[in-house]
Amino acid sequence: MAKKPKTGLTTKHWFGYMFGDWGGCMTFALMGSLFTMYCTNALGVDPTLLGTLVIIWTIWDAINDPLIGALIDADRRKYRLGKFKSYILLGAIGLTFAGALSFLPVPTADTWLKAVLFILGYVFWDAFYTVANVPYGSMLSLVSNNEGEKAQLST
Repeated sequence: MAKKPKTGLTTKHWFGYMFGDWGGCMTFALMGSLFTMYCTNALGVDPTLLGTLVIIWTIWDAINDPLIGALIDADRRKYRLGKFKSYILLGAIGLTFAGALSFLPVPTADTWLKAVLFILGYVFWDAFYTVANVPYGSMLSLVSNNEGEKAQLST
């Protein structure tokens, strides 16, 4: 029986990558499932206005993802933590503040202010989510030279 070749990734690496992606998925699930309910039920945003705002944020997302990916890819500066880790950290800090902005309790505010806060909160959250998530996914190509390990980590 042939011996399985030793890989460069330890169990610590596997769990570290898994929990990093799990954290990103949890914030995405929070915004995807609870944010619109919060806006309609807690803030009293009209569902028609909310639907319009969802269309705007979807268009923004289509612009935001490739734009931020191209900006990160074109960045040639040297970072103490490395480019990907630095962007992941920036994205995580931004997600914290944008997430808080998204859930500001302003049920008695005017409709226009709720709409502005909704758009700003989501646009900033989505931008920072992309700033954290694009380099996180790109790191996969750097963690191992073994294509099998990369495929297993991505699943």
